[in-house]
Amino acid sequence: MCAAIAAVLVTYNRQRLLADCLGALLGQTHPLDRIILIDNASTDGTTEWLREQGYIHHPRIDYLRLPENRGGAGGFHAGVDHGFTHSYDWLWLMDDDACPQPDALAQLLACQPQSEHLYGSTAIALDDPQHRLCWPSSTLEGSRLEYQTDLSDPLIEIQSLTFLGLLIHRQIVQQIGLPDSTMFLAGDDIDYCERARKTGARLFLVAGSRLHHPLPTRRTVTLLGYRLQNLILPPWKRYYDVRNRLLIARRHYGHRLWTETLPGLLIRLLDSLRHDPNRWQQLAAYLRGVHDGFRNRTGPRRRPS
Repeated sequence: MCAAIAAVLVTYNRQRLLADCLGALLGQTHPLDRIILIDNASTDGTTEWLREQGYIHHPRIDYLRLPENRGGAGGFHAGVDHGFTHSYDWLWLMDDDACPQPDALAQLLACQPQSEHLYGSTAIALDDPQHRLCWPSSTLEGSRLEYQTDLSDPLIEIQSLTFLGLLIHRQIVQQIGLPDSTMFLAGDDIDYCERARKTGARLFLVAGSRLHHPLPTRRTVTLLGYRLQNLILPPWKRYYDVRNRLLIARRHYGHRLWTETLPGLLIRLLDSLRHDPNRWQQLAAYLRGVHDGFRNRTGPRRRPS
C-alpha cells in the first residue's frame, strides 16, 4: 500500500515509557513516514530529554508541546488535527505506555485495510503469563475476548477499539471530525469509534499486530445478573470515567443508558464503596460525575493529583 502513514503519540510525564515507545516506533519493519509526538506540557524533563537524544529535530518526528495539559483527549485531538492537516493518508494512534512489536505496523498493513473501516493492534498485557488482552473486547456476536489465545482469526470484527494502535484513514477523519477534546480523559476513543460506526465503518482487531501495554488494575464484579470490570482508579480519574460513560451513553446508546450504563455505574459504585480505601472520595467522584454527565458539563473539571 503506497500511502503516507504517521503515528500519533501522546505523552505526559512518562519519560521512561516514552523512550521505549519512540524506539519501537522508529524500529518498525515497515517504516513510518512520520511520528507526531504530542507533549501534554510535561513537567518531568521530557522536553530536555528529547532534546538531548536528538528527537526534537529528528527528521521523522514532529514534536508539538501543548501549552497546558489537555488530557489524552486533547492530545489526540491535536495529533489527529496535525496529521490530517499535513495530508497523511493513515494515522496510527497510541499512548506513550504502548510498545509495539517491530512488525506491528507491517501486520496491520498486511490485512489490506480499507479506508472506510477502523483497525486496531492487539494490546497484550506486559509481562503477563496468561497473555491477557489489556482491554477485553466483545465480538459483534457477543463473544468476549480476554486472552491472546482467544484470537482464532487474523481479523476479528469487534464492538469497540481503543487508542492503543488504532489505524484510521483520513477519509473517516474528514467525515467525523477530530477526537472530542472536551472529554479530557477516558472514553474519547469509544466516542470516536461510535461516531465512525454511524458512517458505516466497521471495527477490526488485527491479531497479528501486537503491542505490549501495562495491564490496567481492575476487579471483576458480579451482581444483580451483571458481570463487569471495575477499574481501580484514584478519585480524580474516577470522575472522568463516570462522567464520560454517561456522555457516551447519552450520545450513542439510546435506551441502553438506562438498562446498561446506569446499572453498571451503580454496581461499580457499590464495589468501590466496599473495596476502595478512599471510599468517600470515590463516592464524591461518582456523584459529581453523574451530575456533570447528565448536565453535559465537559472539559477538564478535575486536574491530576
